[in-house]
Amino acid sequence: MLTNDDTAWFQAFRESHWSWAPFIRASLKGKRPQDLQRLAGDILVYHNHIFVSARQLVEAVIREAKIPHSSFDSCHEYGCALAIHQLCERLSPADARAVLVASGYYGRDLEEMAKRSEAALKDPGRELWEMYGNWD
Repeated sequence: MLTNDDTAWFQAFRESHWSWAPFIRASLKGKRPQDLQRLAGDILVYHNHIFVSARQLVEAVIREAKIPHSSFDSCHEYGCALAIHQLCERLSPADARAVLVASGYYGRDLEEMAKRSEAALKDPGRELWEMYGNWD
């Protein structure tokens, strides 16, 4: 016989599976990345013994990572991407994909992001020039 906790878990498990349907349909139809990102955020993923929306998990990971806001977008973005990828190492492959798509880092090259971040720190003038351009 199932306990109340078992029943609640199976209910959440079922809801998690149903939450994938809109994302899968949109993926098969070739929807825009922005649409897929929004739909992936609604997927319920299993993390720390509970089901939580991928969007909430992404927001929590970035908030809790305490990534210092840099004057350079590339440094901050790389820190966020790294935190998300570290989280994804602890998730199932499907849930990791949902989180990566929801975060906007799916298919992004971490090595390239690291190079841009490092370059921004080595040559801040160039980074500022690229961010703000020529005002002449």
